[in-house]
Amino acid sequence: AAAVVAGNSISKVTNGVVMTSAMNLTVNGNNTISEATTGLFAVNTNTGSTFQNNTISGGNLATVYGVYLGATQGLAVGGAGQGNRIEQTNFGIFGNGNLSGTVIAGNRVANGTTGAQFGNATGVVINGSNQFGGTAAGLIITGSSDGSLVQNNTIGDAFATPKHAVFLSGATGLTIGGTVAGLGNTMTLAERGITATGNL
Repeated sequence: AAAVVAGNSISKVTNGVVMTSAMNLTVNGNNTISEATTGLFAVNTNTGSTFQNNTISGGNLATVYGVYLGATQGLAVGGAGQGNRIEQTNFGIFGNGNLSGTVIAGNRVANGTTGAQFGNATGVVINGSNQFGGTAAGLIITGSSDGSLVQNNTIGDAFATPKHAVFLSGATGLTIGGTVAGLGNTMTLAERGITATGNL
C-alpha cells in the first residue's frame, strides 16, 4: 500500500515536504505547513504521488514558495474537491522545466505577491477551478511552454487588485482557455486581464 502523510503540523523549517523521485506517496489530509522557506519542494519523477487538502501559510511572506515544482513529472497538486490552501507567500506555486503529467487543480492561492508563476515549464496542466490571487499578479508565465494548458480557473484578487491577472512573456506553445464550453478562465479584479509581451 502507498505511504500516507496526514494530519501533521510542520513549521519553521527550510522545506516542509520534499519529494524527489517519490512515487505513489500520498500527502493528503490536513497537513499544515507554516513559516517554511518552501512548503512543498518537488523535483524529478513523482508519478502517482499526490499533494492534496493541505494548508501552507507563509506568515508575513516568510515563505518564498508555497509549492516549488522543478522538472517534476506525474505529480497531482490538488484535485477536484481536494485543493490546497496557500497563503502569505511570495510565489504560491512556482514551476519550471519538464512538468509532463503534473496536474494543478482546485487550489486556492491568496494574500501573497504572485499567485502562480511558471518559467520554461512544459507539459503542465493547470485546470480545475484553481483560484490564483496576489498583489503583483495572479498568474505569470514566461518562456517555452509547449503543451501547457491553463483552463477553467479564476485569476485575480478581491483584496489586492493586482496589475495583471495574467502576464505572459515569450510564452510559446501555451494554451489559455479553449473553444469547448467549460475550458475558459475567469479573469477579474485586476487592472489588466491579460498582458502579453515578447515572441508568443
